[in-house]
Amino acid sequence: MKNFILFTVCLFLSFTAYSQITSTQNGNWSATTTWAGGSVPGASDAVVIAHDVSCASTQSASTLTVNASKTLTVSKDGQLTVAGAVSNSGTILVVSDENESGSLIATSASTFTLSYDLYIPATQWKLVGIPVSGVTIGDVDDNLATNTVGGVSKVGIGYYDSESGAWSVYAASSTGTSLAQTKGYEMIHSSGDVIRFSGSLRTGSRSTIATYTNKWTLLGNPYPSYLRLTDDASGASGSNYFLNSTHLGYLKNTHQALYGWDGSAYDTYSNDAGTLDLLMPGDAFFVYGASEETFSFTESMQVHSGGIGFRGSAAQGATDDSENRLASIKFLMSDEFGTNKYLTVKFGDQYSLGLDPGADLGAFAYGESHIYTQLAEGYENTDFTVQSLPYEKLDDMIVSLGIESPIGIMKLNYKENLLPDYIDMYLEDTNENTFKKINDGFEINFDEAYEGLGRFYLHFTDEIIPELPTDDNLRIYKVSDSDVMVMGAIGKNYSAKVYDYSGRLIKEVNFNHKTKINDLDSKMKIIRIESKEGLTIKKFKLN
Repeated sequence: MKNFILFTVCLFLSFTAYSQITSTQNGNWSATTTWAGGSVPGASDAVVIAHDVSCASTQSASTLTVNASKTLTVSKDGQLTVAGAVSNSGTILVVSDENESGSLIATSASTFTLSYDLYIPATQWKLVGIPVSGVTIGDVDDNLATNTVGGVSKVGIGYYDSESGAWSVYAASSTGTSLAQTKGYEMIHSSGDVIRFSGSLRTGSRSTIATYTNKWTLLGNPYPSYLRLTDDASGASGSNYFLNSTHLGYLKNTHQALYGWDGSAYDTYSNDAGTLDLLMPGDAFFVYGASEETFSFTESMQVHSGGIGFRGSAAQGATDDSENRLASIKFLMSDEFGTNKYLTVKFGDQYSLGLDPGADLGAFAYGESHIYTQLAEGYENTDFTVQSLPYEKLDDMIVSLGIESPIGIMKLNYKENLLPDYIDMYLEDTNENTFKKINDGFEINFDEAYEGLGRFYLHFTDEIIPELPTDDNLRIYKVSDSDVMVMGAIGKNYSAKVYDYSGRLIKEVNFNHKTKINDLDSKMKIIRIESKEGLTIKKFKLN
């Protein structure tokens, strides 16, 4: 019996040795000619890289050995999973470009040396996560931009100080300063090119730097693979994605999202439908803390994807079916000082007029200008960059627009327009007493600095809104050839009476905030509106 067991063990060991596959020439992992025996290795094989091999597809191995002076390159299209040990006497390199990255997952491996090539632009700063450990500023200063400030030479690497809310750029002499994993940085290149991070792939989970209460913290992806961000990511369940229930509890309820720089402005990524669901290697992002907490990047969050990063994120489509309706408008605001910001208003059956955590998202204030909305109900002291509203209000919604601007022109252009064709949007300017239909965006010329709410409103409607006489407290506008809308301050009560020109009372209505007065003829009318603030009398005609 013992001899039989010994024979079985020897047979198993012999089979294991037979499953080792070694490269015989330079080539692609997926090519049979690259490997001894003419067979492409798979998940159960021990792979030995004895030549220069490139992985540009989805591949896997039981173990991986890279011989001295040889290079395994995981290209931007490559996805490699190693289930067990990794031994690297040569070079293992993962490559990316501006919008896509190769991906390596080796959760059971001990620490080994890894290199990662990350594209850094020249015209603007990029938020960067560090994919390996043991890296210093001197290790990655490959033609990064430089500048001299106050007589001190600066290198194109900086960090965000959460406590002070300000950026700091490292001195060029700080070559020995370590760059921490899970902490985000900003980098800018002299000409726009890749820089190489070479260090150790640290296995296991990563604890981030602690957040501050009601302050922003910049975090970075510590892995050379994609990470699940949201509950809509492929394979998301339990806590294997970043915006899990535990981490949501660490975020302010008005800011339950990640804020990533997409090359134009900071955009928001949350568990709400229609946002980016994966974090690319080398990416970093801001979070807004509810308290002092430490987030965790876990190995279970790792996932392969050939997908885009923040800088390549794309718009989602609109839906108009009865069960899951969705519509949205997204503006890119720009001013004369180079500040860009997004402003989004969404409509869906799952949203309310009050706060919907993860769907209503607070604004990230920076730059010379600011644009935001406030919720229809509650949170008057919070500025929102994304407001989500009930779909049933789509054809009868007025959104208060907050603006801060120095003297000059503020432009708003469409980033996305996913409103149904039958819905029009108007900008009301109560100072100028005008309504402007928005077709391709708009601009506002400020002759003096402006800050506040109550001047600008976005109107969403399926009806016509030409200008009618208005004043500072009440707006009266045409809905159709027989209907007018009267709108006052939110939460205030009014009494309206409409008379014909002979003085005969023809309509009377009490209302809160706004009301529609229907079935009027085209002759001149007088409307008398009373409130606690006083009496307003207007004349109007509908044709």
